Amino acid sequence: MAVGDLLERCQGQLADLERFVEAYRRYCWPVAGVTDLKLAPFHVMATEGAVHTDKDHQWHMETLSALAAADDGLLLATANKVVDVMDPASEAEAIGWWEGLTGAGGPQGAAAPGP
Repeated sequence: MAVGDLLERCQGQLADLERFVEAYRRYCWPVAGVTDLKLAPFHVMATEGAVHTDKDHQWHMETLSALAAADDGLLLATANKVVDVMDPASEAEAIGWWEGLTGAGGPQGAAAPGP
């Protein structure tokens, strides 16, 4: 591989890494105690007498949203959307929705609480 090609490849990788760091930093914040913790779960592993592997993802998200609504701040609901991946219009609408969320600082409930 020519040096120029290698340099271009490495610069592209560096740019990708910088964008990744910028994206995940929205989900990080200082924690001084338990009250600073925030959890945005995506799956209910189990409850008394049941393992929920037979439930679809939407059931998990709706159940966790209900739990988060009853919580005093530790659990956060995560915005989500059902997408028909066989429908280009559904995909395009979901992409626009996601770009709007992430452009505003992160998905509802998962963005770092800000000062």
